[in-house]
Amino acid sequence: MANNIKLEWRQLVDAVRAGDFEPEGESGLPKFLYSRIRNVFISDPHLVKQILQARQHRNPFMLIGEFGTGKNVFLELVARGNPGDDTVECIDENVNGTQDEMLEKFFGVNGLVEQHPGSLFHFDLLQNAIGWPLFIDKVHELARRNILYRTDGKAIRNLGIRVVGGATVELEDLLQEQGASSAKYLYEYLATNQLARTSKLTDQRSRIRVVLSEVLAAQLLDSRSQISEEDISAIERIPTDALEQLEQYHWPDGFYEIVRLVRTSLAEKRWVIESLRPVPMERLKVFVSYSSADLSMVAEMREWLVENNIDPWISAERLLPGQDWELEINKAIHGSDAIVVCMSGRSISKAGYVQTEIKRALDMVERIPEGEIYLIPVRLEPCEPPFRISRYQYVDFFQPEGRSQLMRALRNRATTLGKAPPGSRRYIGTQSKA
Repeated sequence: MANNIKLEWRQLVDAVRAGDFEPEGESGLPKFLYSRIRNVFISDPHLVKQILQARQHRNPFMLIGEFGTGKNVFLELVARGNPGDDTVECIDENVNGTQDEMLEKFFGVNGLVEQHPGSLFHFDLLQNAIGWPLFIDKVHELARRNILYRTDGKAIRNLGIRVVGGATVELEDLLQEQGASSAKYLYEYLATNQLARTSKLTDQRSRIRVVLSEVLAAQLLDSRSQISEEDISAIERIPTDALEQLEQYHWPDGFYEIVRLVRTSLAEKRWVIESLRPVPMERLKVFVSYSSADLSMVAEMREWLVENNIDPWISAERLLPGQDWELEINKAIHGSDAIVVCMSGRSISKAGYVQTEIKRALDMVERIPEGEIYLIPVRLEPCEPPFRISRYQYVDFFQPEGRSQLMRALRNRATTLGKAPPGSRRYIGTQSKA
């Protein structure tokens, strides 16, 4: 019989029911922070420290984290303050339209900022606004001087708003490449006060046992739930091999997926690990077309692709002495799931085999169903894409946002083909030998 591990959920429930939402721990930090509004526990020591720091300094700050990593919980716990503090209103809004639309949404007459004086105000997705100096200036004035400059020209002072800048990507490199100077000043001001980050579940694999205990406790504490202690006790012991599977799982939907797993297991009265999406056996095969003059930059891309569970075909490492290189490259192009065409000032001006590879890639595109992603132009540095592939949207690998866009495109292709999901650091299967 497989060994079982007991999940320690009961003491979490007892503490919350006793009104202790931040019980003192041995290290001087709370054992956990519990959000009553969202019914979520935060016990990652690094995250707890960041929340306590943001409470203490009471200044505007910067918060970085992908979707589904709990930024809303982070902000709610900051807004709650330390024991004895008055809780402030927490406003969490996305910057996700045109500059004119966002100016009216946030800074118009009776806009969101004016409606919520005294709040902790989160401007999330600020990466969408780094080229909007007028919008960024208004955020900066609100953060630094606490003045709302409305779109009708009126200045409203002393609103008592604490600004939090939010983004789902790392902003520093992106700002260096393409951000307006006003965006750089805003980021530096916020990040100097505090640069906080939330973590993906895949970065907390060593804490899966703790997270499962917290999710179990949360089900019992949910006032809308009909879950009983007997229901929790039925699955409070998890087989060791099942826990190991969860520690290795790629969690494509993050924390939402672990909550679904717990709820399904409660309904079945057993741990239904098989309900998780199986990891496909084969990784996405990507042919990388490049000029030998760019090999050092391509080597960096190769490492990034491998790190993100993608199988790149790069001639410098795949071709063996004595092979017919033209035949092997042709076979690799035909056997690939996607083609990445690397572009630089040197490669696009150089006549040679890269141009031949582009032609073969365009021939392959004709065989791909319309609308599917297959050929992806990637700029390694600022340059003008060749006319023949100018109809295909390119990405800038030298910018963080470009890498995020490339990852989304490759995930789209992997999903279409039923291949292993790019982005996971662990995978099942082997690298193709072709």
